Amino acid sequence: MTANAAPPANPKIRELITPLIEGRKLRLVSLSATAMFSAVAEASVLVAITQIAFALANNTKHVDLSAGPVDLRWSVGTAIVVALVMVVVRGATQVANGWQSTQLIALYTSKARKDFASAFVRSSLEEQTRVRGGELQELLTSFVGRGSGVMDTLSKGITAGCSLFALLGTGVLVSPLAAVGLIATVVTLGLTLVPLRKVIRGSSRRLANTDMAFATAINEFAGIGREMQVFGVEERIEHELDGLITENTDAGQRLNFQAFLFTPMYATALLLLLVGGLASVRALGVTNLAALGAVMLVMIRSLAYAQLAQGVYSALHANAPYLADIQRRLDTLRGDAVPRDGITVDNIMPLEAKALGFEYVAGTPALADVSFQLDEGEIVGIVGPSGSGKSTLVQLLLRLRVPTAGVITAADHDIFDIAIGSWRSSTAFVPQESRLIRGSVAENIRFFRDGYTDADLVRAAKLAQIHDDIETWAGGYDYEVGDAGHVLSGGQRQRLCIARALLSHPQLLIMDEPTSALDVQSEAKVRDAMRTLRGETTVIVIAHRLSTLDICDRIMVIQDGRLVAFDTPERLSKTDEFYREALSLSGLQ
Repeated sequence: MTANAAPPANPKIRELITPLIEGRKLRLVSLSATAMFSAVAEASVLVAITQIAFALANNTKHVDLSAGPVDLRWSVGTAIVVALVMVVVRGATQVANGWQSTQLIALYTSKARKDFASAFVRSSLEEQTRVRGGELQELLTSFVGRGSGVMDTLSKGITAGCSLFALLGTGVLVSPLAAVGLIATVVTLGLTLVPLRKVIRGSSRRLANTDMAFATAINEFAGIGREMQVFGVEERIEHELDGLITENTDAGQRLNFQAFLFTPMYATALLLLLVGGLASVRALGVTNLAALGAVMLVMIRSLAYAQLAQGVYSALHANAPYLADIQRRLDTLRGDAVPRDGITVDNIMPLEAKALGFEYVAGTPALADVSFQLDEGEIVGIVGPSGSGKSTLVQLLLRLRVPTAGVITAADHDIFDIAIGSWRSSTAFVPQESRLIRGSVAENIRFFRDGYTDADLVRAAKLAQIHDDIETWAGGYDYEVGDAGHVLSGGQRQRLCIARALLSHPQLLIMDEPTSALDVQSEAKVRDAMRTLRGETTVIVIAHRLSTLDICDRIMVIQDGRLVAFDTPERLSKTDEFYREALSLSGLQ
Protein backbone atom coordinates (compact mmCIF):
# COMPACT_ATOMS: atom_id res chain seq x y z
CA MET A 1 0.00 0.00 0.00
CA THR A 2 1.37 3.33 -0.97
CA ALA A 3 0.14 6.76 -0.21
CA ASN A 4 -0.82 7.54 -3.76
CA ALA A 5 -2.37 4.18 -4.57
CA ALA A 6 -5.87 4.14 -5.95
CA PRO A 7 -8.37 3.44 -3.19
CA PRO A 8 -9.81 -0.06 -3.20
CA ALA A 9 -13.48 -0.82 -3.64
CA ASN A 10 -15.36 0.13 -0.49
CA PRO A 11 -16.11 -2.96 1.59
CA LYS A 12 -19.40 -3.13 3.43
CA ILE A 13 -19.54 -1.86 7.00
CA ARG A 14 -20.48 -5.34 8.20
CA GLU A 15 -17.32 -6.79 6.63
CA LEU A 16 -15.17 -4.22 8.42
CA ILE A 17 -16.87 -4.69 11.77
CA THR A 18 -16.56 -8.49 11.75
CA PRO A 19 -12.80 -8.54 12.60
CA LEU A 20 -13.47 -6.10 15.45
CA ILE A 21 -15.95 -8.37 17.21
CA GLU A 22 -14.15 -11.68 16.63
CA GLY A 23 -13.19 -13.13 20.00
CA ARG A 24 -15.17 -10.42 21.80
CA LYS A 25 -18.74 -11.63 21.29
CA LEU A 26 -19.20 -12.67 24.92
CA ARG A 27 -18.04 -9.26 26.13
CA LEU A 28 -20.34 -7.55 23.65
CA VAL A 29 -23.27 -9.67 24.86
CA SER A 30 -22.46 -8.66 28.43
CA LEU A 31 -22.23 -5.03 27.33
CA SER A 32 -25.61 -5.34 25.60
CA ALA A 33 -27.18 -6.85 28.72
CA THR A 34 -26.02 -4.05 31.00
CA ALA A 35 -27.05 -1.48 28.39
CA MET A 36 -30.53 -3.02 28.23
CA PHE A 37 -30.88 -2.98 32.03
CA SER A 38 -29.83 0.67 32.01
CA ALA A 39 -32.30 1.50 29.23
CA VAL A 40 -35.23 -0.24 30.94
CA ALA A 41 -34.40 1.59 34.16
CA GLU A 42 -34.29 4.92 32.30
CA ALA A 43 -37.62 4.28 30.56
CA SER A 44 -39.22 3.36 33.89
CA VAL A 45 -37.89 6.51 35.51
CA LEU A 46 -39.19 8.73 32.69
CA VAL A 47 -42.72 7.29 32.92
CA ALA A 48 -42.68 7.38 36.72
CA ILE A 49 -41.45 10.99 36.85
CA THR A 50 -44.18 12.14 34.46
CA GLN A 51 -46.95 10.35 36.34
CA ILE A 52 -45.69 11.54 39.74
CA ALA A 53 -45.50 15.14 38.50
CA PHE A 54 -49.11 15.06 37.27
CA ALA A 55 -50.26 13.35 40.47
CA LEU A 56 -48.67 16.06 42.58
CA ALA A 57 -50.05 18.80 40.30
CA ASN A 58 -53.57 17.36 40.64
CA ASN A 59 -53.14 16.72 44.40
CA THR A 60 -53.91 12.99 44.07
CA LYS A 61 -52.50 10.33 46.40
CA HIS A 62 -51.99 7.59 43.87
CA VAL A 63 -50.03 7.20 40.66
CA ASP A 64 -51.43 5.19 37.79
CA LEU A 65 -48.50 3.41 36.14
CA SER A 66 -50.69 1.07 34.11
CA ALA A 67 -49.47 0.46 30.57
CA GLY A 68 -50.91 -2.06 28.16
CA PRO A 69 -51.41 -5.37 29.99
CA VAL A 70 -49.55 -4.07 33.07
CA ASP A 71 -51.89 -2.71 35.77
CA LEU A 72 -50.09 -0.75 38.48
CA ARG A 73 -51.48 1.74 40.98
CA TRP A 74 -49.06 2.90 43.66
CA SER A 75 -49.02 5.62 46.22
CA VAL A 76 -46.99 8.69 45.33
CA GLY A 77 -44.46 7.80 48.04
CA THR A 78 -44.00 4.26 46.73
CA ALA A 79 -43.66 5.54 43.17
CA ILE A 80 -40.98 8.01 44.29
CA VAL A 81 -39.03 5.21 46.05
CA VAL A 82 -39.29 2.99 42.97
CA ALA A 83 -38.12 5.87 40.77
CA LEU A 84 -35.13 6.44 43.06
CA VAL A 85 -34.26 2.73 42.91
CA MET A 86 -34.46 2.83 39.13
CA VAL A 87 -32.16 5.88 39.07
CA VAL A 88 -29.61 3.98 41.17
CA VAL A 89 -29.94 0.90 38.96
CA ARG A 90 -29.42 3.02 35.85
CA GLY A 91 -26.35 4.70 37.36
CA ALA A 92 -24.83 1.37 38.40
CA THR A 93 -25.46 -0.26 35.03
CA GLN A 94 -24.01 2.76 33.25
CA VAL A 95 -20.82 2.45 35.32
CA ALA A 96 -20.63 -1.26 34.46
CA ASN A 97 -21.31 -0.40 30.85
CA GLY A 98 -18.50 2.17 30.82
CA TRP A 99 -16.06 -0.30 32.38
CA GLN A 100 -16.83 -2.97 29.80
CA SER A 101 -16.60 -0.43 26.98
CA THR A 102 -13.14 0.77 28.04
CA GLN A 103 -12.04 -2.85 28.40
CA LEU A 104 -13.15 -3.61 24.86
CA ILE A 105 -11.26 -0.58 23.52
CA ALA A 106 -8.08 -1.50 25.41
CA LEU A 107 -8.26 -5.13 24.30
CA TYR A 108 -8.77 -4.15 20.68
CA THR A 109 -5.89 -1.65 20.70
CA SER A 110 -3.51 -4.11 22.30
CA LYS A 111 -4.47 -7.04 20.07
CA ALA A 112 -4.48 -4.98 16.86
CA ARG A 113 -0.97 -3.67 17.52
CA LYS A 114 0.34 -7.09 18.59
CA ASP A 115 -1.22 -8.76 15.54
CA PHE A 116 0.27 -6.19 13.19
CA ALA A 117 3.70 -6.23 14.86
CA SER A 118 3.75 -10.05 14.79
CA ALA A 119 2.67 -10.17 11.14
CA PHE A 120 5.32 -7.61 10.21
CA VAL A 121 8.28 -9.27 11.94
CA ARG A 122 7.28 -12.71 10.61
CA SER A 123 6.80 -11.59 7.01
CA SER A 124 9.44 -11.91 4.32
CA LEU A 125 12.13 -9.31 3.73
CA GLU A 126 10.53 -8.49 0.39
CA GLU A 127 7.23 -7.65 2.06
CA GLN A 128 8.90 -5.76 4.91
CA THR A 129 10.76 -3.52 2.47
CA ARG A 130 7.43 -2.53 0.92
CA VAL A 131 6.33 -1.11 4.27
CA ARG A 132 8.14 2.19 4.64
CA GLY A 133 8.94 3.48 8.12
CA GLY A 134 6.37 6.27 8.08
CA GLU A 135 3.70 3.90 6.81
CA LEU A 136 4.36 1.33 9.55
CA GLN A 137 4.28 4.00 12.24
CA GLU A 138 1.06 5.48 10.87
CA LEU A 139 -0.62 2.07 10.72
CA LEU A 140 0.35 1.16 14.28
CA THR A 141 -0.61 4.52 15.76
CA SER A 142 -3.15 6.63 13.90
CA PHE A 143 -4.87 3.85 12.00
CA VAL A 144 -5.11 1.50 14.98
CA GLY A 145 -6.24 4.53 16.99
CA ARG A 146 -9.08 4.95 14.51
CA GLY A 147 -9.93 1.30 15.04
CA SER A 148 -10.03 1.90 18.78
CA GLY A 149 -12.35 4.82 18.10
CA VAL A 150 -14.60 2.52 16.10
CA MET A 151 -14.70 0.07 19.01
CA ASP A 152 -15.73 2.95 21.25
CA THR A 153 -18.33 3.94 18.67
CA LEU A 154 -19.65 0.37 18.56
CA SER A 155 -20.03 0.38 22.33
CA LYS A 156 -21.98 3.62 22.15
CA GLY A 157 -24.02 2.18 19.30
CA ILE A 158 -24.95 -0.83 21.40
CA THR A 159 -25.99 1.47 24.24
CA ALA A 160 -28.00 3.65 21.88
CA GLY A 161 -29.65 0.66 20.22
CA CYS A 162 -30.61 -0.98 23.51
CA SER A 163 -31.93 2.31 24.88
CA LEU A 164 -33.93 2.99 21.73
CA PHE A 165 -35.38 -0.53 21.82
CA ALA A 166 -36.36 -0.23 25.50
CA LEU A 167 -37.90 3.20 25.04
CA LEU A 168 -39.80 2.09 21.95
CA GLY A 169 -41.09 -0.85 23.94
CA THR A 170 -42.22 1.53 26.67
CA GLY A 171 -43.83 3.74 24.04
CA VAL A 172 -45.76 0.78 22.67
CA LEU A 173 -47.11 0.01 26.15
CA VAL A 174 -48.09 3.62 26.82
CA SER A 175 -49.28 4.55 23.33
CA PRO A 176 -48.88 2.13 20.38
CA LEU A 177 -49.79 4.85 17.87
CA ALA A 178 -47.05 7.16 19.11
CA ALA A 179 -44.51 4.31 19.03
CA VAL A 180 -45.34 3.52 15.40
CA GLY A 181 -44.93 7.17 14.51
CA LEU A 182 -41.57 7.25 16.28
CA ILE A 183 -40.31 4.19 14.40
CA ALA A 184 -41.40 5.72 11.11
CA THR A 185 -39.57 8.93 12.05
CA VAL A 186 -36.31 7.12 12.81
CA VAL A 187 -36.42 5.12 9.58
CA THR A 188 -37.26 8.20 7.50
CA LEU A 189 -34.39 10.18 8.98
CA GLY A 190 -31.99 7.32 8.44
CA LEU A 191 -32.85 7.08 4.75
CA THR A 192 -32.70 10.84 4.32
CA LEU A 193 -29.10 10.99 5.56
CA VAL A 194 -27.74 8.14 3.38
CA PRO A 195 -26.25 10.52 0.75
CA LEU A 196 -24.41 12.49 3.43
CA ARG A 197 -22.90 9.29 4.84
CA LYS A 198 -21.58 8.37 1.39
CA VAL A 199 -19.99 11.80 1.04
CA ILE A 200 -18.41 11.44 4.49
CA ARG A 201 -16.94 8.05 3.58
CA GLY A 202 -15.38 9.43 0.40
CA SER A 203 -13.86 12.35 2.31
CA SER A 204 -12.52 9.93 4.91
CA ARG A 205 -10.75 7.92 2.21
CA ARG A 206 -9.07 11.10 0.93
CA LEU A 207 -7.99 11.98 4.46
CA ALA A 208 -6.58 8.48 5.01
CA ASN A 209 -4.50 8.77 1.85
CA THR A 210 -3.15 12.20 2.77
CA ASP A 211 -2.42 11.01 6.34
CA MET A 212 -0.28 8.20 4.95
CA ALA A 213 1.47 10.45 2.41
CA PHE A 214 2.30 13.01 5.08
CA ALA A 215 3.61 10.41 7.58
CA THR A 216 5.76 8.73 4.92
CA ALA A 217 7.23 12.04 3.75
CA ILE A 218 8.07 13.10 7.30
CA ASN A 219 9.85 9.81 7.89
CA GLU A 220 11.85 10.13 4.67
CA PHE A 221 12.82 13.77 5.15
CA ALA A 222 13.83 13.16 8.78
CA GLY A 223 16.47 10.69 7.57
CA ILE A 224 18.15 12.99 5.02
CA GLY A 225 18.90 16.05 7.16
CA ARG A 226 22.59 15.99 6.31
CA GLU A 227 22.01 15.65 2.58
CA MET A 228 19.30 18.32 2.70
CA GLN A 229 21.73 20.88 4.09
CA VAL A 230 24.73 19.84 2.03
CA PHE A 231 22.81 20.16 -1.23
CA GLY A 232 20.99 23.28 -0.10
CA VAL A 233 17.47 21.99 -0.83
CA GLU A 234 15.80 23.19 2.37
CA GLU A 235 13.40 25.49 0.54
CA ARG A 236 12.33 22.77 -1.92
CA ILE A 237 11.68 20.28 0.88
CA GLU A 238 9.86 22.99 2.86
CA HIS A 239 7.68 23.57 -0.22
CA GLU A 240 6.99 19.84 -0.51
CA LEU A 241 6.00 19.66 3.15
CA ASP A 242 3.83 22.78 2.86
CA GLY A 243 1.92 21.15 0.02
CA LEU A 244 1.39 17.90 1.94
CA ILE A 245 0.34 19.78 5.08
CA THR A 246 -2.13 21.90 3.12
CA GLU A 247 -3.59 18.87 1.36
CA ASN A 248 -3.90 16.94 4.61
CA THR A 249 -5.39 19.90 6.49
CA ASP A 250 -7.93 20.60 3.76
CA ALA A 251 -8.99 16.95 3.68
CA GLY A 252 -9.39 16.94 7.47
CA GLN A 253 -11.33 20.21 7.49
CA ARG A 254 -13.66 18.94 4.76
CA LEU A 255 -14.37 15.70 6.62
CA ASN A 256 -14.86 17.44 9.97
CA PHE A 257 -17.33 19.92 8.48
CA GLN A 258 -19.31 17.18 6.78
CA ALA A 259 -19.40 15.20 10.02
CA PHE A 260 -20.49 18.36 11.84
CA LEU A 261 -23.37 18.87 9.39
CA PHE A 262 -24.79 15.50 10.36
CA THR A 263 -25.79 16.59 13.88
CA PRO A 264 -27.57 19.91 13.15
CA MET A 265 -29.36 18.43 10.13
CA TYR A 266 -30.58 15.49 12.19
CA ALA A 267 -31.53 17.64 15.17
CA THR A 268 -33.44 20.10 12.98
CA ALA A 269 -35.39 17.29 11.34
CA LEU A 270 -36.18 15.80 14.76
CA LEU A 271 -37.51 19.07 16.12
CA LEU A 272 -39.68 19.60 13.04
CA LEU A 273 -41.13 16.13 13.41
CA LEU A 274 -41.66 16.63 17.13
CA VAL A 275 -43.52 19.89 16.54
CA GLY A 276 -45.56 18.15 13.86
CA GLY A 277 -46.38 15.41 16.33
CA LEU A 278 -47.67 17.95 18.85
CA ALA A 279 -49.83 19.51 16.15
CA SER A 280 -51.24 16.09 15.38
CA VAL A 281 -52.00 15.46 19.04
CA ARG A 282 -53.83 18.81 19.27
CA ALA A 283 -55.82 18.02 16.14
CA LEU A 284 -56.82 14.64 17.58
CA GLY A 285 -57.98 16.28 20.81
CA VAL A 286 -56.04 14.06 23.25
CA THR A 287 -57.08 14.88 26.84
CA ASN A 288 -55.04 12.41 28.98
CA LEU A 289 -52.28 14.82 29.88
CA ALA A 290 -50.32 12.37 32.06
CA ALA A 291 -50.15 9.77 29.30
CA LEU A 292 -49.36 12.47 26.76
CA GLY A 293 -46.53 13.79 28.93
CA ALA A 294 -45.08 10.32 29.37
CA VAL A 295 -45.23 9.63 25.65
CA MET A 296 -43.66 12.97 24.78
CA LEU A 297 -40.84 12.49 27.28
CA VAL A 298 -40.19 8.97 25.99
CA MET A 299 -40.27 10.26 22.42
CA ILE A 300 -37.75 13.00 23.15
CA ARG A 301 -35.34 10.54 24.77
CA SER A 302 -35.96 7.97 22.01
CA LEU A 303 -35.20 10.48 19.32
CA ALA A 304 -32.02 11.49 21.14
CA TYR A 305 -30.86 7.85 21.14
CA ALA A 306 -31.92 7.54 17.52
CA GLN A 307 -29.72 10.54 16.76
CA LEU A 308 -26.85 8.88 18.60
CA ALA A 309 -27.41 5.65 16.65
CA GLN A 310 -27.37 7.56 13.38
CA GLY A 311 -24.19 9.32 14.49
CA VAL A 312 -22.62 5.95 15.25
CA TYR A 313 -23.45 4.71 11.77
CA SER A 314 -22.02 7.88 10.26
CA ALA A 315 -18.83 7.50 12.30
CA LEU A 316 -18.45 3.93 11.06
CA HIS A 317 -18.57 5.21 7.49
CA ALA A 318 -16.02 7.91 8.31
CA ASN A 319 -13.59 5.36 9.75
CA ALA A 320 -14.23 2.63 7.19
CA PRO A 321 -11.18 3.48 5.01
CA TYR A 322 -8.84 3.21 8.00
CA LEU A 323 -10.29 -0.15 9.02
CA ALA A 324 -10.06 -1.39 5.44
CA ASP A 325 -6.40 -0.34 5.20
CA ILE A 326 -5.51 -2.04 8.49
CA GLN A 327 -7.22 -5.30 7.53
CA ARG A 328 -5.84 -5.31 3.98
CA ARG A 329 -2.28 -4.64 5.16
CA LEU A 330 -2.57 -7.25 7.92
CA ASP A 331 -3.87 -9.86 5.48
CA THR A 332 -1.02 -9.08 3.07
CA LEU A 333 1.65 -9.47 5.73
CA ARG A 334 0.12 -12.68 7.10
CA GLY A 335 -0.15 -14.09 3.61
CA ASP A 336 3.57 -13.52 3.10
CA ALA A 337 4.73 -15.00 6.40
CA VAL A 338 7.99 -16.97 6.29
CA PRO A 339 7.25 -20.71 6.76
CA ARG A 340 8.56 -22.01 10.08
CA ASP A 341 8.39 -25.77 9.59
CA GLY A 342 11.07 -28.02 8.08
CA ILE A 343 13.86 -30.39 8.98
CA THR A 344 16.56 -29.74 11.57
CA VAL A 345 20.21 -30.11 10.58
CA ASP A 346 23.45 -30.08 12.53
CA ASN A 347 25.71 -29.27 9.59
CA ILE A 348 25.06 -27.09 6.53
CA MET A 349 28.35 -27.70 4.77
CA PRO A 350 29.20 -28.09 1.98
CA LEU A 351 26.95 -25.33 0.59
CA GLU A 352 26.20 -25.58 -3.12
CA ALA A 353 24.34 -23.37 -5.60
CA LYS A 354 23.06 -25.04 -8.77
CA ALA A 355 21.97 -22.91 -11.76
CA LEU A 356 20.79 -20.24 -9.34
CA GLY A 357 18.69 -17.36 -10.68
CA PHE A 358 16.59 -14.50 -9.34
CA GLU A 359 14.40 -11.80 -10.89
CA TYR A 360 13.09 -8.71 -9.10
CA VAL A 361 11.13 -7.89 -12.24
CA ALA A 362 9.84 -10.72 -14.41
CA GLY A 363 12.00 -11.12 -17.48
CA THR A 364 14.92 -9.10 -16.06
CA PRO A 365 17.31 -11.45 -14.23
CA ALA A 366 19.39 -10.02 -11.40
CA LEU A 367 21.20 -13.38 -11.20
CA ALA A 368 21.32 -16.10 -13.84
CA ASP A 369 22.80 -19.61 -13.93
CA VAL A 370 25.10 -19.16 -10.91
CA SER A 371 26.71 -22.38 -9.69
CA PHE A 372 29.41 -22.91 -7.06
CA GLN A 373 30.32 -24.89 -3.94
CA LEU A 374 31.57 -23.55 -0.61
CA ASP A 375 33.59 -25.81 1.68
CA GLU A 376 33.73 -25.80 5.45
CA GLY A 377 36.05 -23.24 7.05
CA GLU A 378 37.16 -21.39 3.91
CA ILE A 379 37.08 -17.63 3.44
CA VAL A 380 35.52 -16.57 0.15
CA GLY A 381 35.44 -13.09 -1.30
CA ILE A 382 32.89 -11.71 -3.74
CA VAL A 383 33.79 -8.85 -6.08
CA GLY A 384 32.08 -7.23 -9.02
CA PRO A 385 30.75 -3.92 -10.28
CA SER A 386 27.89 -2.18 -8.46
CA GLY A 387 24.57 -3.72 -9.45
CA SER A 388 26.14 -6.96 -10.61
CA GLY A 389 24.11 -9.12 -8.20
CA LYS A 390 26.42 -9.52 -5.19
CA SER A 391 23.89 -8.39 -2.58
CA THR A 392 21.16 -10.43 -4.26
CA LEU A 393 23.29 -13.55 -3.97
CA VAL A 394 23.87 -12.86 -0.28
CA GLN A 395 20.15 -12.45 0.34
CA LEU A 396 19.48 -15.78 -1.35
CA LEU A 397 22.13 -17.52 0.77
CA LEU A 398 20.61 -16.03 3.93
CA ARG A 399 17.10 -17.13 2.82
CA LEU A 400 15.90 -13.55 2.78
CA ARG A 401 14.63 -14.12 -0.75
CA VAL A 402 13.49 -17.19 -2.68
CA PRO A 403 15.28 -18.09 -5.94
CA THR A 404 13.23 -17.85 -9.10
CA ALA A 405 15.45 -20.51 -10.67
CA GLY A 406 17.84 -23.18 -9.48
CA VAL A 407 18.46 -24.41 -5.97
CA ILE A 408 20.80 -23.94 -3.01
CA THR A 409 21.66 -27.07 -1.05
CA ALA A 410 23.23 -27.43 2.38
CA ALA A 411 24.74 -30.86 3.02
CA ASP A 412 22.57 -32.11 0.12
CA HIS A 413 19.35 -30.59 1.57
CA ASP A 414 17.47 -27.82 -0.22
CA ILE A 415 17.92 -24.95 2.21
CA PHE A 416 14.20 -24.16 1.98
CA ASP A 417 13.42 -27.65 3.33
CA ILE A 418 15.33 -26.77 6.51
CA ALA A 419 13.35 -25.22 9.36
CA ILE A 420 13.99 -21.49 9.40
CA GLY A 421 15.04 -21.60 13.06
CA SER A 422 17.62 -24.28 12.34
CA TRP A 423 18.95 -22.37 9.33
CA ARG A 424 19.25 -19.07 11.14
CA SER A 425 21.07 -20.65 14.06
CA SER A 426 23.67 -21.87 11.55
CA THR A 427 24.14 -18.59 9.67
CA ALA A 428 24.97 -14.99 10.57
CA PHE A 429 25.33 -11.69 8.80
CA VAL A 430 27.34 -8.50 9.28
CA PRO A 431 25.84 -5.67 7.23
CA GLN A 432 27.75 -2.83 5.63
CA GLU A 433 26.04 -0.32 7.90
CA SER A 434 26.55 -1.33 11.52
CA ARG A 435 23.25 -0.95 13.38
CA LEU A 436 23.31 -0.88 17.15
CA ILE A 437 20.35 -0.69 19.52
CA ARG A 438 19.99 1.60 22.51
CA GLY A 439 21.38 -0.33 25.48
CA SER A 440 24.57 -1.84 26.82
CA VAL A 441 27.41 -3.53 24.97
CA ALA A 442 26.19 -6.90 26.26
CA GLU A 443 22.65 -6.23 25.03
CA ASN A 444 23.98 -5.32 21.61
CA ILE A 445 25.99 -8.50 21.30
CA ARG A 446 23.12 -10.68 22.56
CA PHE A 447 20.63 -8.82 20.29
CA PHE A 448 17.42 -10.14 21.89
CA ARG A 449 18.74 -13.73 22.02
CA ASP A 450 18.56 -15.67 25.28
CA GLY A 451 20.67 -18.54 26.56
CA TYR A 452 24.11 -17.00 26.19
CA THR A 453 26.42 -16.60 29.17
CA ASP A 454 28.83 -13.78 29.93
CA ALA A 455 31.64 -16.15 28.89
CA ASP A 456 29.95 -16.54 25.48
CA LEU A 457 29.93 -12.75 25.10
CA VAL A 458 33.63 -12.50 25.93
CA ARG A 459 34.49 -15.30 23.49
CA ALA A 460 32.62 -13.58 20.65
CA ALA A 461 34.14 -10.19 21.49
CA LYS A 462 37.65 -11.63 21.48
CA LEU A 463 37.07 -13.27 18.11
CA ALA A 464 35.81 -9.92 16.80
CA GLN A 465 38.90 -8.09 18.14
CA ILE A 466 36.73 -5.78 20.28
CA HIS A 467 37.20 -7.26 23.78
CA ASP A 468 40.25 -5.15 24.62
CA ASP A 469 38.37 -1.98 23.67
CA ILE A 470 35.39 -2.99 25.82
CA GLU A 471 37.65 -3.51 28.82
CA THR A 472 38.69 0.15 28.65
CA TRP A 473 35.10 1.47 28.70
CA ALA A 474 33.44 2.45 31.99
CA GLY A 475 31.42 -0.57 33.06
CA GLY A 476 32.90 -2.85 30.42
CA TYR A 477 30.12 -4.97 28.92
CA ASP A 478 27.55 -2.88 30.83
CA TYR A 479 28.68 0.28 29.04
CA GLU A 480 25.76 2.10 27.40
CA VAL A 481 26.43 2.64 23.69
CA GLY A 482 23.91 5.48 23.37
CA ASP A 483 21.42 6.10 20.61
CA ALA A 484 22.46 3.93 17.61
CA GLY A 485 25.94 3.60 19.14
CA HIS A 486 26.89 7.23 18.50
CA VAL A 487 29.44 7.22 21.34
CA LEU A 488 31.53 4.58 19.53
CA SER A 489 33.74 4.87 16.49
CA GLY A 490 32.77 3.31 13.18
CA GLY A 491 35.31 0.53 13.61
CA GLN A 492 34.11 -0.25 17.12
CA ARG A 493 30.51 -0.41 15.99
CA GLN A 494 31.45 -2.72 13.13
CA ARG A 495 33.40 -5.06 15.38
CA LEU A 496 30.52 -5.15 17.85
CA CYS A 497 28.31 -6.29 14.97
CA ILE A 498 30.86 -8.97 14.15
CA ALA A 499 30.80 -10.13 17.79
CA ARG A 500 26.99 -10.21 17.58
CA ALA A 501 27.20 -12.44 14.51
CA LEU A 502 29.80 -14.76 16.08
CA LEU A 503 27.91 -15.25 19.34
CA SER A 504 25.85 -18.13 17.95
CA HIS A 505 28.85 -20.10 16.58
CA PRO A 506 27.59 -19.81 12.99
CA GLN A 507 28.77 -22.26 10.36
CA LEU A 508 28.29 -19.60 7.68
CA LEU A 509 29.15 -15.92 8.24
CA ILE A 510 28.42 -13.39 5.50
CA MET A 511 29.95 -9.91 5.70
CA ASP A 512 28.79 -7.16 3.34
CA GLU A 513 31.43 -4.48 2.78
CA PRO A 514 32.67 -4.78 6.39
CA THR A 515 35.54 -2.29 5.98
CA SER A 516 34.21 0.17 3.42
CA ALA A 517 33.89 3.06 5.90
CA LEU A 518 36.79 2.18 8.21
CA ASP A 519 40.23 3.66 8.68
CA VAL A 520 43.33 1.57 8.03
CA GLN A 521 43.78 0.47 11.66
CA SER A 522 40.12 -0.54 12.07
CA GLU A 523 40.25 -2.40 8.77
CA ALA A 524 43.29 -4.33 9.97
CA LYS A 525 41.46 -5.38 13.13
CA VAL A 526 38.45 -6.56 11.14
CA ARG A 527 40.76 -8.59 8.87
CA ASP A 528 42.37 -10.09 11.97
CA ALA A 529 38.91 -11.02 13.22
CA MET A 530 38.18 -12.82 9.95
CA ARG A 531 41.52 -14.67 10.06
CA THR A 532 40.68 -16.17 13.44
CA LEU A 533 37.65 -17.86 11.86
CA ARG A 534 39.54 -19.74 9.12
CA GLY A 535 39.02 -23.49 9.43
CA GLU A 536 36.07 -23.15 11.81
CA THR A 537 33.53 -20.91 10.08
CA THR A 538 32.87 -20.46 6.39
CA VAL A 539 33.14 -16.73 5.74
CA ILE A 540 31.82 -14.87 2.70
CA VAL A 541 33.04 -11.30 2.27
CA ILE A 542 31.63 -8.80 -0.22
CA ALA A 543 34.19 -6.07 -0.74
CA HIS A 544 35.01 -3.24 -3.08
CA ARG A 545 38.18 -2.48 -1.13
CA LEU A 546 40.39 -5.31 -2.40
CA SER A 547 42.83 -5.00 0.50
CA THR A 548 40.12 -6.67 2.58
CA LEU A 549 40.32 -9.76 0.38
CA ASP A 550 43.99 -10.57 0.83
CA ILE A 551 43.03 -13.19 3.42
CA CYS A 552 40.56 -14.99 1.13
CA ASP A 553 41.12 -18.58 0.02
CA ARG A 554 39.03 -18.04 -3.11
CA ILE A 555 37.26 -15.12 -4.76
CA MET A 556 34.09 -15.01 -6.86
CA VAL A 557 33.84 -12.48 -9.66
CA ILE A 558 30.24 -11.59 -10.52
CA GLN A 559 29.38 -9.44 -13.51
CA ASP A 560 25.94 -8.73 -14.97
CA GLY A 561 24.32 -11.28 -12.69
CA ARG A 562 26.65 -14.12 -13.71
CA LEU A 563 29.52 -15.87 -11.98
CA VAL A 564 32.36 -15.30 -14.46
CA ALA A 565 35.24 -16.56 -12.31
CA PHE A 566 35.81 -18.37 -9.00
CA ASP A 567 39.41 -19.11 -8.07
CA THR A 568 42.30 -18.25 -5.77
CA PRO A 569 43.47 -14.62 -5.69
CA GLU A 570 46.76 -15.60 -7.34
CA ARG A 571 45.12 -17.30 -10.30
CA LEU A 572 42.48 -14.61 -10.73
CA SER A 573 45.16 -11.93 -10.93
CA LYS A 574 46.41 -13.74 -14.03
CA THR A 575 43.19 -15.01 -15.60
CA ASP A 576 40.37 -12.54 -14.88
CA GLU A 577 40.44 -9.11 -16.52
CA PHE A 578 38.04 -7.43 -14.07
CA TYR A 579 39.97 -8.62 -11.01
CA ARG A 580 43.32 -7.71 -12.56
CA GLU A 581 42.06 -4.23 -13.44
CA ALA A 582 40.59 -3.78 -9.94
CA LEU A 583 43.97 -4.71 -8.41
CA SER A 584 45.69 -2.21 -10.63
CA LEU A 585 43.27 0.60 -9.78
CA SER A 586 43.65 -0.21 -6.08
CA GLY A 587 47.43 0.06 -6.33
CA LEU A 588 47.82 -3.55 -5.22
CA GLN A 589 49.44 -4.72 -8.45
